[in-house]
Amino acid sequence: MKNIIFLPQWYIDNREGLLLYKCKVALIIMLCINIILLSFGISSYNSNMAKQKNLSKDNAKVEMQNNKRQDKKEANTLKTMNYFTQDFSEKINCSNVEIKDKKIDFETTIEGKNKYYEIIKHIEQQKKYRIISISQMENNAGIIKIKISLEVII
Repeated sequence: MKNIIFLPQWYIDNREGLLLYKCKVALIIMLCINIILLSFGISSYNSNMAKQKNLSKDNAKVEMQNNKRQDKKEANTLKTMNYFTQDFSEKINCSNVEIKDKKIDFETTIEGKNKYYEIIKHIEQQKKYRIISISQMENNAGIIKIKISLEVII
């Protein structure tokens, strides 16, 4: 009672052979599909890596340019400070000095209009500076407090 099915043995063998053949064909087709998908995945991965390398190179270039600009600004600020200290340290009593890139803002106190005109004449004679603005802050009994903004031309 091994085989209760009443089919001939040659028919059962053909069915098993056909089933085995179909399994082999399906396995080969799935392997081919996997190989194709894997090759597309690898090529896509390589192209993404190349794009990332290019982006990182571009980012590095931009960062270097920004660093150069920052260094140039710092150098300009230092040059501006040197010019300012050489020209104004002894002539003008300055307070609240702000130096940014090529711009100088400072406050000074003066006595009378003559001293005011002397300061402006001194600045104009230097020919290194351009006066951006002059504003009066306070006026107490002949002592005038003014704020001057200059730009270094050099």
